[in-house]
Amino acid sequence: MTTLQLEKIEETYLSDIKNASDGKGSISNVIALGSYAKFLYEIKDEKDRAMTFYERMVKACDKEVEEYNINRKNNNNKKENTSNNNQKDDPKLNYLSSHCIYLGSYAEFLEETRRDVNRAEDLYQRILTLNPEDSMALGNYAVLLHRIRKNYKEAEKYYELAVNLYPSHATILVKYGNFKKHVKRDYNGAENCYKKALKANPKHPDALGNYAVLLHGTLQRYDDAEKYYQKAIEADESHVNNIGNFVSILLIFITIHSNSFTKQIIKKTNHNSLHTNTGTFSSRCT
Repeated sequence: MTTLQLEKIEETYLSDIKNASDGKGSISNVIALGSYAKFLYEIKDEKDRAMTFYERMVKACDKEVEEYNINRKNNNNKKENTSNNNQKDDPKLNYLSSHCIYLGSYAEFLEETRRDVNRAEDLYQRILTLNPEDSMALGNYAVLLHRIRKNYKEAEKYYELAVNLYPSHATILVKYGNFKKHVKRDYNGAENCYKKALKANPKHPDALGNYAVLLHGTLQRYDDAEKYYQKAIEADESHVNNIGNFVSILLIFITIHSNSFTKQIIKKTNHNSLHTNTGTFSSRCT
C-alpha cells in the first residue's frame, strides 16, 4: 500500500470520527474511533496514537452501555418480567455487541504491546457481558487464564464454552489442544483437537505444526510427524517454529531420509535464520 493510499484511508477515518462526534453520518462514535485505532495499530504501527484512540473508543462505549442500562432499568420497572429471549433479541443489545471486535482488538493491543494483563482481562470480561458467545473473547480469555493466570479450572471452562459454541474454529481448537497436552497431559484429547482443527482448516499452520510436535516429541511417531511438518511448511514457509522443529526431527533420521526435500528445508532454514527473529508458536483466537 502506497503512502498516498494510506493518507487517503486515514483521511476517511478522521472524517468518520468528526461526523460521528457531530452526530452526523451512519457510523457510531465507537465504531469510528475503534476502526481508526485498529488502523493505527495494525497498519501504521503507531502504538501510542493507537492507544489514545482506543481509550476514546472505550469511553464512548461505556457511555452507550450506561445509557442502555438506564433505559433497560426504566423499561423493566414498567414491565416486571423480561425474558432472556427478549433480552437476546434486543436490537440495542445486538448493536452494542457489534462493538466487541474493537474492545477485543484493544485487549490484544494491551496484552501484546503494554503487557497490561489486568486491563486486557477486564476488557474480555466486559465483552462477554455484552456477548457471552463472542468467539474471540472466549478463546483469548481462555488463553490468558491458561498461560498467564495459571487458573486452569477457569481456563478449561472457557475453552469448553468456546469449542462447544464454535466446534469448527480451528484456532480455538489448537489452543484447547495445547491446553490438553501441556496442562492435562491428555495426549489423546490433544490429538483429537488438532485433528478437528485440521478438518475445519487443512492448511492451518499452527494446527499442522502443533500436531507435528505432539507426534514427534510426545507420541514419537516420527514418520507421521515428518509428514505434518512438511504440510506445515508448505502452508506457511515463513513459520520459523515449524521449520526449526522440523529440522530437529530430521536430525533423528537424516541418514535415512536424505531426499531433496530435506536438503531444501535445511537450506531454507539456514537462510531464514539470518533474517527472522524467534517467533511465537500460536496465533490469536480471532
